Amino acid sequence: MADSVGDGICVLYADDDADAAESTAAVLEREAGFTVETVGDARTGLARLDARDIDCVVSDYELSDRTGTEFLRAVRDRSPDLPFVLYTGAGSEAVASEAISAGVTDYLRRDGHADEHAILANRIHNAVERYRRERERRHHLDAIETAQEGIAILNDGEFVYANEAYAALYGYDPEDLVGEGWERLYPDDEMDRIREEVLPRVEAEGRWHGETTGLRADGSTFAEDHRLATTDRGGLVCSVRDVSNRLKLDRQFEAVFEDPQMLVGVLSPDGRLRKANRTAMEFVDADHEDLVGRPFSETPWWPEERRSEVEAWIERAADGEYVEYDATHVRSETGRRSVNGTIRPVTDASGTIVSLIVSARDITERRDHERELQRRNDRLNEFTSVVSHDLRNPLNVATGHLSVARRDAECDHLDETAHALDRMGDLIEDLLTLARAGERVSDFETVDLAETVRECWRNVSTTGTAIDVETARSIRADRSQLQHLLENLFRNSVEHGSTGSRNTADDSVEHGSTGSRNTADDSVEHGSTGSRNTADDSVEHGSTGSRNTADDSVEHGSTGSRNTADDSVEHGSTEAGTAANGVSITVGECEGGFYIADDGPGIPEADRDAVFESGFSTSNEGTGFGLSIVAEIADAHDWVITITESAAGGTRFEITGVVSPADPPPAD
Repeated sequence: MADSVGDGICVLYADDDADAAESTAAVLEREAGFTVETVGDARTGLARLDARDIDCVVSDYELSDRTGTEFLRAVRDRSPDLPFVLYTGAGSEAVASEAISAGVTDYLRRDGHADEHAILANRIHNAVERYRRERERRHHLDAIETAQEGIAILNDGEFVYANEAYAALYGYDPEDLVGEGWERLYPDDEMDRIREEVLPRVEAEGRWHGETTGLRADGSTFAEDHRLATTDRGGLVCSVRDVSNRLKLDRQFEAVFEDPQMLVGVLSPDGRLRKANRTAMEFVDADHEDLVGRPFSETPWWPEERRSEVEAWIERAADGEYVEYDATHVRSETGRRSVNGTIRPVTDASGTIVSLIVSARDITERRDHERELQRRNDRLNEFTSVVSHDLRNPLNVATGHLSVARRDAECDHLDETAHALDRMGDLIEDLLTLARAGERVSDFETVDLAETVRECWRNVSTTGTAIDVETARSIRADRSQLQHLLENLFRNSVEHGSTGSRNTADDSVEHGSTGSRNTADDSVEHGSTGSRNTADDSVEHGSTGSRNTADDSVEHGSTGSRNTADDSVEHGSTEAGTAANGVSITVGECEGGFYIADDGPGIPEADRDAVFESGFSTSNEGTGFGLSIVAEIADAHDWVITITESAAGGTRFEITGVVSPADPPPAD
């Protein structure tokens, strides 16, 4: 009997008659192969239910602490579907009715019949089997309900079931589809194809798999992966998945695969070639068919000495890693070519790696350009070394001899010589700064912008000018480079924005002051000599404006040097940027950075792009490198500098792309 009903069923038997309980349990274990636990009261029975898995409860009606029906209700509160057999000798129609109302699974009177235990075992077995089948069915149904894949069942062409995922694909609720036909979910022409091609295949073969075009409730269509299978009762089970994105990705992959600039191959997870594009095949002397199925490391793209390295790349990619590599391939038409490539894994919906994609780009021209750029940088370094040492040394010697000569004799030509040496010094300094400014900045630190602005302002000849610092911001920058940028912008505003500027000669005449280095003749006429080129007239009028005539200027009662701003006020001289009615400068914050604005004459819109070019200057005396240096420093920081008109009608330089200490670091 045990073989006929099977093993593995655990029964909880409740009876207040301990002898009867033990006797019945022994028969069920011996004859039916059940595992039986006995209890004498409902309280203990409920505790056992909580402690272990029970397949069926068998209970007498009369227990020591409550009736069997009350015990049944307590069990139902815990396990609504657990089989419960009321097995009692105190049976009656009233007891049976009460038990049925409480949800009893089966009811059996104990009357001492010879086959009584066999009947009980059979009732238990059937109840447990139904319970297990129902539990499994519900488990499957729950899985279907929660599945990402749309699943539906049709009988005679109408939906009898659709899960949430299926209905949602088409923009409906499941109850909207039950009782409806397929026609609601497919365009007319697609429905014709299903009737003429798909359903006959299902009827003949019992299943079908392919792609169909679904119709949503809003009238839009989408591509779907469609599977159909018949049931034993003639129904039809269908499952669908929206593959619009996959098809889009497939088209994108095909576009990449056919890119003539890319070498692309598809490998199996174990590294065997599945296919390669035309561009990749141009690098090997072989037929595509001969390479398919071969280990990628053994294909002609790779020399024998690199095979183990390629195999290691494939192993890493097959483990889920994104692998980058550099290689050299030989192309028959163009010879050796440098490529930069990747091997990346492709997974299915479950996360399983199903293939590896190898892609590489020919970077030969880029590498050649990088090498040429490196050669140019090397030559630039040599040039800056020559400028720094080989030109500075003789210039310093000449300056020293000039100082001696000026102490021994007065000569008009010595002032011109001093001016020429000053200009050569300016050119050397600007050339060196420009060369260094082009280097990519890597030494970033947190810099207090306001403090740096004030420090730079002290380094610029600014007598007669005013600065307003309207920022408390800190930024990430190379401190030294930032100082060069600010000082050059300040000098530009001071020297080009005041009436004493080198570039406002006409305006200087109008206001009775000529501070330009190129207005020597006019300065005599107007009684003021601020220029470095007016040595003769400076003696006559009591003023010397040269930066290198400190000794002589004291003798004649005037110091016009750009770096003696305080002294120039005392002696009544207006060297560039030190006029009493000079320019006002504001440094403040703007979105993404900071700005420097002045109230000078401004920069014409037509010149705003050109001013950043090396050598551009509106002055005969300017080196033309000042704003070029500014642009190079900004670019080295990955900043953007633009010129607009200030609120006062002058020039406004905006530097944006500036990073603050609290900002996340920029992506590489």
